[in-house]
Amino acid sequence: MGTAPKIKGSAVVITGASSGIRRATALRFAAAGANVVMVARREEALREVASECRRHGVRALVVPVDVTAAESVERVADRAVETFGRLGVGNELVTTDR
Repeated sequence: MGTAPKIKGSAVVITGASSGIRRATALRFAAAGANVVMVARREEALREVASECRRHGVRALVVPVDVTAAESVERVADRAVETFGRLGVGNELVTTDR
């Protein structure tokens, strides 16, 4: 059996987190103890999901953007690392060192 990545305390980005399976994914990561960065165009819907995630005792960052714009995607990564200090699960981390 392989080792599972450490989820608790990690920071993950979920695109399209305002609804459907991606919303459920954000909630599942939060329930497992991961901080979540939620990205979608609908800010109000993201805020509702963030509130649900925070009930699990984690931090939730809402970033309303259109992911088809490259500069928006870079902004998401920058905000995530600014907020959580790192981004990723287990040893798979992203920092601001580019």
